[in-house]
Amino acid sequence: MKGCRIVPAIDLIHGRCVRLRQGSFDQKEVVGEDPVSVAKAFAEQGFGRLHLVDLDGARAGSPQHLSLVRTIRDATGLSIDFSGGLRSRDDVCCALESGAQQVVIGSAAVMYPDEVCTWIARFGPDSIIVGLDVLNGEVRIKGWEEGSSLTLSMVLERFNGSGLRSIMSTDISRDGMLQGAAVEMYEGLRRDYPAFDIIASGGVSSAEDVQRLAASGVSEIIVGKALYAGTLALSEVQELIW
Repeated sequence: MKGCRIVPAIDLIHGRCVRLRQGSFDQKEVVGEDPVSVAKAFAEQGFGRLHLVDLDGARAGSPQHLSLVRTIRDATGLSIDFSGGLRSRDDVCCALESGAQQVVIGSAAVMYPDEVCTWIARFGPDSIIVGLDVLNGEVRIKGWEEGSSLTLSMVLERFNGSGLRSIMSTDISRDGMLQGAAVEMYEGLRRDYPAFDIIASGGVSSAEDVQRLAASGVSEIIVGKALYAGTLALSEVQELIW
């Protein structure tokens, strides 16, 4: 990988771009009516990659917005990683065939990791990201609405020897709050799992947050609300936009 980069996020509910506060579907803010237009704006700002989250799919247990993947890719040329409701091999196959370069596996990685290991072997380690989101140290599943009684390390140990290369993690308590990222959590992941590329998500509010995360050794920084709210000055982190 070239180095750390910023990746903008689009979260989808009913086809609209939204942002949640601490993962709560009851605290959503619509930030764009047309996700294709929003994605085009990101491409025009120089971004080459997009994190596309199907929140309806996360709640339903199967993807609901796959048609938007190819539409956005064809309209923008952005490389897309897609997440939300991918809980079977067929879901993963459909997402990749719809134009996603990578898929993020969350709940399935917690509930049936052995099966997910077969997906890594089938589709290749460059196609699969394991996404583990935590609240008070516990990994949450099914759109963050259910607990798992597992910690990050307990889940990641199950992927030893699987070929997994990338993990994405969010501290849910910071997501959408613009109160700073969980830098210490990512530093710990880099220390304990040096073989993985670590993708940071949630809490970024400023260029200072981005710079601290980049210094922690993460490979990507997912940014959502800070871009929509205008609190992140892209001119200060231009070297990380590619």
